[in-house]
Amino acid sequence: AFLSSSCAPPTATRIVCDYENIPDTVFHMLVTKYLAYDIPALVAVAGTCKTWRAMVKDNTNKLNVAMPPPPKLLLNFTPRVARSSRTAKKVPHQTKNKDAWNYAAWIAECLHLFPNLEDFVVVGDLDERSYAWFDGLENSRRILHADPTFIAMHTTMFLTDELLQSLAKNCNKLRSLEAEPLKERLWSLETRTYDDDYIFFVSPSHVQRLFDKCPRLVETYFSTDRDLKSIDIPVINDIKTWLDRIKKNGVGTTVKKLRLMSEVSKDEMKMIVNTLPNLEAVYFCDSLSPGVPRHLARLSHLRWLNLRGSAIADGEFEEMLQGIGANLCGLSLDAWETMTRDDFRTIGTHCKNLRYLSLSTMGSHDMTQGDIISVISCCGATLRYLNIECSDFDVDDETLEVVVDHCPEMLILDISDSTVTDYGLARIASRCKKIQLLGMVYCDNMGIYTCESNEEFIDSFVTPLLSLRDLRTIVLSGYVDDILGGEYGSLETFPDHEDVWYRYGYLDGVLQSALPNFKRILRLF
Repeated sequence: AFLSSSCAPPTATRIVCDYENIPDTVFHMLVTKYLAYDIPALVAVAGTCKTWRAMVKDNTNKLNVAMPPPPKLLLNFTPRVARSSRTAKKVPHQTKNKDAWNYAAWIAECLHLFPNLEDFVVVGDLDERSYAWFDGLENSRRILHADPTFIAMHTTMFLTDELLQSLAKNCNKLRSLEAEPLKERLWSLETRTYDDDYIFFVSPSHVQRLFDKCPRLVETYFSTDRDLKSIDIPVINDIKTWLDRIKKNGVGTTVKKLRLMSEVSKDEMKMIVNTLPNLEAVYFCDSLSPGVPRHLARLSHLRWLNLRGSAIADGEFEEMLQGIGANLCGLSLDAWETMTRDDFRTIGTHCKNLRYLSLSTMGSHDMTQGDIISVISCCGATLRYLNIECSDFDVDDETLEVVVDHCPEMLILDISDSTVTDYGLARIASRCKKIQLLGMVYCDNMGIYTCESNEEFIDSFVTPLLSLRDLRTIVLSGYVDDILGGEYGSLETFPDHEDVWYRYGYLDGVLQSALPNFKRILRLF
């Protein structure tokens, strides 16, 4: 009766009496959907419900704090926090930042329930929006996390003073903190634009206190960004100081992943490798200094490497892969602009166990379609995730033929901004039966945009997709006008703007009816 009730959440007394032996699955639903409306009810249940008591007292394993509070909780909780004299002046003005601040305040209030918390992770943006569809999709995140080789790397701008104080007070066993300080760009009334200055909602003293109270806290995002230097946090900004602290506490061998927001020198990378020899995932967000790849080659446990937007001197890329390529499961070269064809082909030579390969918006002066075909041919047997959207080399039906022949385990495929036609799509659907997500943004040659009759569209575009029984999501462009040409397309051509939107809706309805796991068509704007 309680589960079917639409009334307000029950009181803590009723929970104590009726749900002493509640099953795990039902209990999880109660906590996430009902009890979370009332924080005192959570505290009361901690002393009575067997499942909750075990969660609180025996939580020695990893625990991700990633449960968004219900809207009603925010409405009831936020005004009380906002009236606090300690925090009233630090409430952000922008809606998205205010949501993050509210969420952080709610989590801070609950952290006393988790004294054994080891890993504090905020998954993605709080509103699940992202500039890249691949990172923003809930389904893609679930598929990736289901892979035992995947190492997640999250750095949502989320930390506030109140949250840091609560972590330092309640969670002294904390080992990993994957979140960045919440900050907000200042709005100029004179220019009606955003300034280059930021307001930070984290104080240096609170960051330092957190590190002092949590001696095992070493596995965190690291930045030498000038924005963070402005708040003068030496523990975060100075690599040598940070590594010396790790050595002093004797926990360097426990660090598994590291995110480097800014460029590091060859000597700094040498110190990192010597101090953190067991790194399994490294994420570079800036270019690599000469000599850095040679030190990376010494990380024998490295399985995931993200070199987004990086640049490597000639020959160093191959030297690096000779050392770590055999163990690599994931490699991202998104937005790389200086890759040569010789360096690129070494991926196929040395990385025989790749499960994830992302080449989104990668540029090159001399690479050809034959180079990407060569790499897919060599690595395809183990590939689960392939992102080749918006790359300089041509992606067409011939490229997909190679995927069909060599990638039977493919789960996520992004071919956005390519010249693939319905023929290539049909070939993929006929052989790669495990595909769960398809990215086809700005694939202008697809039948959904080119077929003159709806019957032809159904035969050439819709019918092949029905054979992908595990398909969950398709990503298409929301800017139909750009594809058709002009604001409303050409009046002499068919289909027009309204026809394409009708086909979007038709395709969504058919796939949801025919495929057991299909969720929706995502239109990317």
